[in-house]
Amino acid sequence: CSSRLGTMKATAAGALALALGSHVKATTEYVGMAPVALCCSNVNSTIKWAKLQYDSPQSVDDVSMAMVEADMVADVEALGSWFDFQLPESKDDGYGVVLTARVFDEKLYMPTETSWWDDRDLTQGCCASRMHVHDRSTNTTIVHDTSDILNTAMPDVATKGNSHTFDVSKEDGTTWVTLDVQYLNYTLNAAGAKADGVVVFDAETGVVRNTADGAGWYDTPATSGTLAMDETSTIYKIQHGSWDGAGDSGAAFEQWHQNGVLRWTGRDGVSYMAITHYAHHEAVIMLDPWVYPTVEGGGEVVQRFGSPGIYNATGGVTGYHHFGLDESTFFFDAVHNVHYNPSSTTEKLLGQETLTLYVNQVYYESGTIIHPETDFSFVAEFVINPQRQQDMDGPITDAVFDTDYTLAQLSFISTQQGGARNIGNGVYISSTGIASTAINQPGRLDGMEVVDIDGGHISVDYGTPNSFYDSFIRVVVEE
Repeated sequence: CSSRLGTMKATAAGALALALGSHVKATTEYVGMAPVALCCSNVNSTIKWAKLQYDSPQSVDDVSMAMVEADMVADVEALGSWFDFQLPESKDDGYGVVLTARVFDEKLYMPTETSWWDDRDLTQGCCASRMHVHDRSTNTTIVHDTSDILNTAMPDVATKGNSHTFDVSKEDGTTWVTLDVQYLNYTLNAAGAKADGVVVFDAETGVVRNTADGAGWYDTPATSGTLAMDETSTIYKIQHGSWDGAGDSGAAFEQWHQNGVLRWTGRDGVSYMAITHYAHHEAVIMLDPWVYPTVEGGGEVVQRFGSPGIYNATGGVTGYHHFGLDESTFFFDAVHNVHYNPSSTTEKLLGQETLTLYVNQVYYESGTIIHPETDFSFVAEFVINPQRQQDMDGPITDAVFDTDYTLAQLSFISTQQGGARNIGNGVYISSTGIASTAINQPGRLDGMEVVDIDGGHISVDYGTPNSFYDSFIRVVVEE
C-alpha cells in the first residue's frame, strides 16, 4: 500500500500521450428517470427511460435522445422488467426513491423512506430506511433494512440516516454499497450539528464493512475535519465549527450537507473516495479509508475543487477558498454529485482521469452572478490531480489543488439536486434536478438534458412534474 501511494504523481497528465488518440465506441444506453420522493407519498412512482445513441459526439448534434415508449419493441425488450418499473409505493416499503437509484450487475438498487411519520431532526433529502434490490435476471427483490445497518455501523450515534445518495462498486468479487450519511454531532454543538459520514455494506448480505482502521464508519469532521479558522489550516482539512444553528452568516446551516459519494480505484492503482458538499460548495477527494488505515493516509484529503467558505468562531464568513478555479473572485454557490471518468473525451482534458460535478449556481465573490441571466446551472469536469500534504515543500496555498477543468452551461437552473457525466468531447448528460423553466421550454423541464460546452442542448421530459437527482441510472446495451 505504501509503495503504491509513493507512486502518486504531481499531475494526472503524465504519461498519457497514448490516450490522445483514443476513440469512444458507438454507444446505446438507457438513462433511468426515477422520481424523487421528498415526503410521504409520490404521485409518480414509475421509472421511465430515455434512449441515448452516440458515437464520439463533438456536440449535442451528434447525440440522439428520445423517451422509450411501449411500442418501441426492441428497446422495451432490452430493458426487460425494468421498463416502466414500478417503484415501492406503501407506508411499509416507502414511496419513490430517496433520492436516486443505481443499476449494477443486472440489479436495480432503490433506497426508500418509511419513517416520514417518525420524529427526526435531519435534513430534507434524508433519510432512506430501506434498500430495495431488484434482480432483473430472476425478477426478484430483496430488501435491506438500512436503519439496522446504520445502527450496527454507528451504535453510539443516536440520530442518523442514509442521506441523498449512495454508490455501488465491486472489489475482489464482492459488491459493496457505499451510503452517504447525515447524523447529529453533539461534539461540534451541544444542540446537535448536522454533520456527515459514510457507511459501506455488503450488497448481498447487508453486513457492514469496517474501515481499514476497524471502525464501522467514516466520520467526516473527525477524520478529515478541523476546528481551525485560518486560511492555511483549512486547505488540507475541511473546516467545521461549534457555532449555533446556521452561524452569523446563515450559510453554515449544515456541516456541510453532503450530497454525493463515490469510491473508485484510479489508473495509478490508488483507491480514492470523493464526497460533495452543498453548503461548502465543493468536491473533496481523499484516500479511501476502507483501503488505507490512518497511518497510511486513509481519509487524508488529496484534492479539493470548489470554493468553500472560511468561517470565524460564530459562523461568520471571513473569506473563500478557490480550489482549482482559475479566477480568485470566482466561486460556486452549491454543488451536487460526482461521476468518475477514467479517460476524458473532452479535448482540453483528453485522456486524463476526471470527475464531473454538477454546479447548481455560479457567482463572483462580490455577489454578482457570473452571467447577467440568472437562470442557469453548470456542469464542471475537472482533472483528478491528487497532492499529498506530506509531499509539499514550503508554504501551502489554494494553488496546491490547481487543475484543468471545463464548464458547460445548462439551459435551466436547479438550485437543488442534479448530477451530470461526460459522454463526448465537451458533451455531458445531466438530470434536471428540481428545475425551473428552461430556454425554449413552455414550462418547467423535468427529465434529462444533453449539453455541450458551446451552448448546445437537447432534452427529454418525463411528462409530469418531478425532480430527478442525477443521470447515473443507466443500462448500456451496446458499447
